[in-house]
Amino acid sequence: MLSTVIKSVLRQAHRQPLYVGLNVFGLALGIGVFLTLAQLVRFEYNFNTNFSDADRIVRIDERWSEPGTTPYESADTTFRAIPFLKQDFPQIEEAIPLMGTTVRVEREGHFITFTGKMTDPAFFRIFPLPLLRENAGKSLTEPDSLILSKSAALSLFGTIDAIGKTVTINQSGEKSIHVVTGVLAAISGPGLLDGVEMILPIPPQMKEKRSCFLFWGSSCSNVFLKLKNKKDINALRDGLPNFVERRASGGADDRISLGPHPEKVYALSAIPLRDLHFHDATVQDADDGVNQNVVDSIGLIGLLALLLACANTINLATARAGMRAREVALRKTLGASRSALFSQFMGEALLISLIAGVVGMAVCEVLVPIMASMTGDAIHVDYGFILWALPLIVIGCGLASGVYPALERVVS
Repeated sequence: MLSTVIKSVLRQAHRQPLYVGLNVFGLALGIGVFLTLAQLVRFEYNFNTNFSDADRIVRIDERWSEPGTTPYESADTTFRAIPFLKQDFPQIEEAIPLMGTTVRVEREGHFITFTGKMTDPAFFRIFPLPLLRENAGKSLTEPDSLILSKSAALSLFGTIDAIGKTVTINQSGEKSIHVVTGVLAAISGPGLLDGVEMILPIPPQMKEKRSCFLFWGSSCSNVFLKLKNKKDINALRDGLPNFVERRASGGADDRISLGPHPEKVYALSAIPLRDLHFHDATVQDADDGVNQNVVDSIGLIGLLALLLACANTINLATARAGMRAREVALRKTLGASRSALFSQFMGEALLISLIAGVVGMAVCEVLVPIMASMTGDAIHVDYGFILWALPLIVIGCGLASGVYPALERVVS
């Protein structure tokens, strides 16, 4: 049967090259577009899912509703809340500030700029990132500690064996010498730590002077919590209004507090790490938020492209059904059963779909880099996804595009 199907498709390609070409190219284009847009949708939905215990990590956001202004939510939160959160909520396992920073490194008389994060030693207990090299137990425990990404280590030292080496950092004109205590492995999947090349502790003097560590309502950057259980987020959310009323209130002349009734203008909210990417589309001071409806619409466009390609294949096969009537009649006269004819025509549709699937994968290879350059996202062809998705697409398209034409030819 297989050899008969292959010979039949080759004979059609020889006699009707335009028909077979349109059939294959149309279906391949639909498959290629679907696979390409599916890569984008998967990329967007995979944000912040690569961390272990991601379902126990939340970000604390501020919500402001001051008189005369439009209420808004900000991803930047006062760091003054951190010690009080740990005291008042037994559900919290760890709490850290996480500040973005630009790090300038003086090297051989010139400066190299890196993207960095400043945080507390508990960072690795919330985000257990893999390390290629580390000074055991001292990753961020010392004020002069420094964690480098693999690319930063290679840029500065030409090797990832950088433990114990010193780096002179210049931040806002202030120089400091740091000792490398760890080298990060590549972080799999997109997320809030994309592109981070250095991680260093927040200097003690900054905690003593920066207003966001001292006053309610003054913010620098993000606050992340790790809960003991993923279900604890409900208790945290329920307790935050009373927490603000209790901890952020003070006298009218109190510079640290937000006044006698802070809950009237100020609130805190807990956002799960996995939800941040879509949630941040409407949040101020957030970097990577996207509208979930837009992403879902893109996925729907890819699915419609695939369905239209199948419909096009059905139309072409149906339009050509009459041209094969003589072949069907002759084979019936020679004793071919309807099931044998149906199997042959379905086999031809599946083979056409298989060829189109291979060509569609090549189309995807071409389109994905173009889409990545247009969106600015680090999207790449995920062969793990393609290896299980493409066979399903080939079989589905083959069945969808072959059943009706096959039945029409056999019954007629």
